[in-house]
Amino acid sequence: MKIRHRKSEDVPADAADDLTATADETRDEPAASTGTVTDDTVGEVPAAEPARPTPTIASTPPRVREPEPSEADRGITGTVRLERDHRVLGDKVGPGDVVVIEHPDLDRRRAEDLVDRGVAVVVNVAASVSEHLPNNGPLVLARAGVVLVDAVGPDGWNLKNGDTVRVVDGAVHKGSKQVAKGTVLHVEDLRERHGAAEQALRTQLSALSANAADHLQREHELLLDGSAIPYLDVSRRGRPYLVVSRAHDWSDDLAGLRRYIRSYRPVLVGAGAGADALLEAGHTPEVVVGPLDELSDRALTSAQEVVVTTATAALPPLDRLERLAVDATLFPGVGSSEDLAILLADTNEASLVVVAGAAPDLRAVLEPGPSEAATALLSRVRAGSRVVDAKALGAFYRQRASTWPLVLLVIVAVVAVAAAIATTPVGQDWYEALGDWIGARADDVRGWFA
Repeated sequence: MKIRHRKSEDVPADAADDLTATADETRDEPAASTGTVTDDTVGEVPAAEPARPTPTIASTPPRVREPEPSEADRGITGTVRLERDHRVLGDKVGPGDVVVIEHPDLDRRRAEDLVDRGVAVVVNVAASVSEHLPNNGPLVLARAGVVLVDAVGPDGWNLKNGDTVRVVDGAVHKGSKQVAKGTVLHVEDLRERHGAAEQALRTQLSALSANAADHLQREHELLLDGSAIPYLDVSRRGRPYLVVSRAHDWSDDLAGLRRYIRSYRPVLVGAGAGADALLEAGHTPEVVVGPLDELSDRALTSAQEVVVTTATAALPPLDRLERLAVDATLFPGVGSSEDLAILLADTNEASLVVVAGAAPDLRAVLEPGPSEAATALLSRVRAGSRVVDAKALGAFYRQRASTWPLVLLVIVAVVAVAAAIATTPVGQDWYEALGDWIGARADDVRGWFA
């Protein structure tokens, strides 16, 4: 019987050696007798046994392991915490919570606060990612494993503090009802959006620099020499100025400056619609600045001085001013009412220029467009360090002293005065008289119970 050798690639090396040795041994041994052959009978030679097919090792492809569903796909259950104030987190926010916020362009600081609290899900009512400015807040959450459900809209405020909800694939469920729906932002998506925002920012900054150079060239007499900027009444020279623009949380800015206004009596300047904002807050503007179409009749008649701005040297229609019997000063200049009001305060030697309703960040500065951003930048560069944001100044005036330190201070002062009086002859006579009076009253009280 023949022994068939398998191919080397099908058989291990050791097994091939064994097969070769077996074949050699078989050739040395005599063949076994299969039967007896006689003259009378011719036996048939049995057919050789067919060789068995050689087994082969089939190469099966490795099994592809199915990816496990992410935590966001399986769903996360947590307790709802509503955080309407985007400046600070509440004390109740803790590990595993589902925090609902309204924070456009989520910044890194707020994201790090959420990560430090150990929250499981952040549901943002607004869009977390800016289309024009790169912000790192969403990336901080995603890298920390916090699920960010983006742009759910006002439905997010339908939840209540303490509700137990389940978040599955961007949908917020309370029991069997879907309350809000947003988009889960993953790291890969955020990186792509971040890169696009960086490119958009570079484009905007290039446009800003070009517009600033062009505006400086065209308005160099206004910005460098201050020509055409009117002078106000001499009583307003050298005083602090408060310029109010009706934008960017102006009401909160004015509320935080009440003590400052009472203490320093700044010149209240209403920039455009900011004049009506001052009137609504209970203040009377001394000066209003802006084009006529931005100034209401009430603002024109309540102000002591009216400065009408125009982009050209041409006179605006004066029929309205004549009807209201209001005298006005013309201020030709290019820029927003707020920017021109800052230039006006600077020319009139303001000791400080506080701006209420100013743009709080770069995104807000660039939002109106590169041309408007350029005029805002150059007006503040001209005024220099005298320009202060009302939000920063108001923070100092909101820090009121505690009552107990004042009470202790009064007590210490009274004790000190009493001790000083006691050292004088007159003071000793007072103390003796006071002691006699107290002793007499004590005797009267004891007599009542005798």
